[in-house]
Amino acid sequence: MILFKRISYKNFLSTGNQPIEVALDMSQTTLVVGTNGSGKSTLLKLLMGLASSDSGKIQYIDKKNTVTQDRRTHMVYLPADSNGLYQKLSAYENLSYSSKLANQNHPNQKHFQILKEWGLSHPLLSKLPVESFSTGMKRKIALIRVLLAQKPC
Repeated sequence: MILFKRISYKNFLSTGNQPIEVALDMSQTTLVVGTNGSGKSTLLKLLMGLASSDSGKIQYIDKKNTVTQDRRTHMVYLPADSNGLYQKLSAYENLSYSSKLANQNHPNQKHFQILKEWGLSHPLLSKLPVESFSTGMKRKIALIRVLLAQKPC
Protein backbone atom coordinates (compact mmCIF):
# COMPACT_ATOMS: atom_id res chain seq x y z
CA MET A 1 0.00 0.00 0.00
CA ILE A 2 1.12 3.54 -0.64
CA LEU A 3 -0.20 6.27 1.66
CA PHE A 4 -0.08 9.99 0.95
CA LYS A 5 -0.47 11.78 4.28
CA ARG A 6 -1.32 15.48 4.07
CA ILE A 7 0.86 15.97 0.98
CA SER A 8 1.17 19.46 -0.42
CA TYR A 9 3.24 20.60 -3.35
CA LYS A 10 3.43 24.08 -4.80
CA ASN A 11 4.94 25.37 -7.99
CA PHE A 12 4.29 28.51 -9.97
CA LEU A 13 1.33 26.83 -11.72
CA SER A 14 -0.33 25.50 -8.55
CA THR A 15 -3.94 26.49 -8.02
CA GLY A 16 -5.08 24.39 -5.05
CA ASN A 17 -4.37 25.08 -1.40
CA GLN A 18 -5.62 21.82 0.12
CA PRO A 19 -3.21 19.01 1.03
CA ILE A 20 -4.22 15.63 -0.35
CA GLU A 21 -4.60 12.30 1.37
CA VAL A 22 -4.66 9.17 -0.78
CA ALA A 23 -4.36 5.46 -0.01
CA LEU A 24 -3.33 3.25 -2.94
CA ASP A 25 -4.42 -0.24 -1.90
CA MET A 26 -2.27 -3.29 -2.70
CA SER A 27 -5.17 -5.15 -4.27
CA GLN A 28 -6.20 -2.46 -6.72
CA THR A 29 -4.98 -0.84 -9.87
CA THR A 30 -5.32 2.93 -9.80
CA LEU A 31 -6.08 5.09 -12.81
CA VAL A 32 -5.10 8.73 -12.39
CA VAL A 33 -7.13 11.13 -14.53
CA GLY A 34 -7.59 14.87 -14.57
CA THR A 35 -7.50 17.99 -16.68
CA ASN A 36 -4.27 19.59 -17.86
CA GLY A 37 -2.43 21.07 -14.90
CA SER A 38 -4.39 19.16 -12.27
CA GLY A 39 -1.30 17.41 -10.87
CA LYS A 40 -1.22 13.96 -12.50
CA SER A 41 2.44 14.20 -13.49
CA THR A 42 3.33 15.77 -10.15
CA LEU A 43 1.66 12.85 -8.36
CA LEU A 44 3.76 10.38 -10.37
CA LYS A 45 6.94 12.38 -9.73
CA LEU A 46 6.23 12.34 -5.99
CA LEU A 47 5.55 8.60 -6.10
CA MET A 48 8.82 7.91 -7.90
CA GLY A 49 10.89 10.25 -5.73
CA LEU A 50 11.64 12.63 -8.61
CA ALA A 51 10.07 15.52 -6.69
CA SER A 52 9.71 16.31 -2.99
CA SER A 53 6.54 17.49 -1.33
CA ASP A 54 6.45 20.76 0.58
CA SER A 55 4.77 19.02 3.52
CA GLY A 56 3.41 15.66 4.54
CA LYS A 57 4.85 12.25 3.82
CA ILE A 58 4.47 9.28 1.55
CA GLN A 59 4.60 5.87 3.17
CA TYR A 60 5.22 2.59 1.36
CA ILE A 61 3.78 -0.31 3.36
CA ASP A 62 4.63 -3.89 2.42
CA LYS A 63 2.47 -7.00 2.82
CA LYS A 64 3.74 -7.44 6.40
CA ASN A 65 2.54 -3.91 7.30
CA THR A 66 6.12 -2.69 7.55
CA VAL A 67 6.86 0.85 6.39
CA THR A 68 9.67 0.86 3.83
CA GLN A 69 11.34 3.50 1.69
CA ASP A 70 11.91 1.14 -1.25
CA ARG A 71 9.51 2.45 -3.89
CA ARG A 72 10.60 -0.19 -6.41
CA THR A 73 8.72 -2.93 -4.56
CA HIS A 74 5.42 -1.08 -4.83
CA MET A 75 4.93 -0.03 -8.41
CA VAL A 76 5.41 -0.72 -12.06
CA TYR A 77 5.34 2.10 -14.58
CA LEU A 78 4.74 1.77 -18.30
CA PRO A 79 5.22 5.13 -20.02
CA ALA A 80 2.85 5.99 -22.86
CA ASP A 81 5.59 6.88 -25.33
CA SER A 82 8.07 4.06 -24.69
CA ASN A 83 7.77 0.33 -24.19
CA GLY A 84 11.08 -0.09 -22.38
CA LEU A 85 12.03 -3.10 -24.49
CA TYR A 86 15.49 -4.14 -25.58
CA GLN A 87 15.11 -3.83 -29.33
CA LYS A 88 17.77 -6.39 -30.24
CA LEU A 89 16.21 -9.14 -28.06
CA SER A 90 13.28 -11.37 -28.96
CA ALA A 91 9.96 -11.17 -27.10
CA TYR A 92 10.87 -14.21 -25.01
CA GLU A 93 14.36 -12.82 -24.25
CA ASN A 94 12.83 -9.50 -23.15
CA LEU A 95 10.47 -11.29 -20.74
CA SER A 96 13.24 -13.52 -19.37
CA TYR A 97 15.64 -10.61 -18.91
CA SER A 98 13.12 -8.39 -17.10
CA SER A 99 12.14 -11.31 -14.84
CA LYS A 100 15.80 -11.82 -13.92
CA LEU A 101 16.22 -8.10 -13.20
CA ALA A 102 13.24 -8.27 -10.84
CA ASN A 103 14.64 -11.38 -9.09
CA GLN A 104 11.66 -13.42 -10.25
CA ASN A 105 12.11 -17.02 -11.18
CA HIS A 106 9.33 -17.56 -13.68
CA PRO A 107 9.70 -20.91 -15.40
CA ASN A 108 10.52 -20.62 -19.10
CA GLN A 109 7.22 -22.31 -19.90
CA LYS A 110 5.30 -19.42 -18.28
CA HIS A 111 6.83 -16.94 -20.71
CA PHE A 112 5.97 -19.13 -23.70
CA GLN A 113 2.43 -19.67 -22.37
CA ILE A 114 1.66 -16.00 -21.84
CA LEU A 115 3.10 -15.10 -25.26
CA LYS A 116 0.77 -17.72 -26.74
CA GLU A 117 -2.22 -16.30 -24.83
CA TRP A 118 -1.46 -12.85 -26.24
CA GLY A 119 -1.09 -14.12 -29.82
CA LEU A 120 2.70 -13.76 -29.95
CA SER A 121 3.75 -17.41 -30.20
CA HIS A 122 4.42 -17.87 -33.92
CA PRO A 123 7.74 -19.76 -34.36
CA LEU A 124 9.24 -16.91 -36.37
CA LEU A 125 8.62 -14.46 -33.53
CA SER A 126 10.78 -16.48 -31.17
CA LYS A 127 13.86 -15.63 -33.21
CA LEU A 128 13.14 -12.09 -34.41
CA PRO A 129 14.25 -9.05 -32.40
CA VAL A 130 11.38 -6.87 -31.20
CA GLU A 131 12.70 -3.99 -33.32
CA SER A 132 11.05 -5.77 -36.27
CA PHE A 133 7.65 -5.99 -34.50
CA SER A 134 4.71 -3.67 -35.04
CA THR A 135 3.94 -0.98 -32.47
CA GLY A 136 0.97 -3.00 -31.18
CA MET A 137 3.07 -6.15 -30.76
CA LYS A 138 5.72 -4.21 -28.82
CA ARG A 139 3.02 -2.74 -26.58
CA LYS A 140 1.66 -6.23 -25.86
CA ILE A 141 5.11 -7.41 -24.77
CA ALA A 142 5.52 -4.35 -22.55
CA LEU A 143 2.12 -5.01 -20.93
CA ILE A 144 3.03 -8.67 -20.39
CA ARG A 145 6.19 -7.50 -18.58
CA VAL A 146 4.04 -5.37 -16.27
CA LEU A 147 1.68 -8.29 -15.59
CA LEU A 148 4.58 -10.64 -14.83
CA ALA A 149 6.08 -8.11 -12.42
CA GLN A 150 3.26 -8.83 -9.94
CA LYS A 151 3.79 -5.65 -7.97
CA PRO A 152 1.24 -5.00 -5.24
CA CYS A 153 0.25 -1.55 -6.50
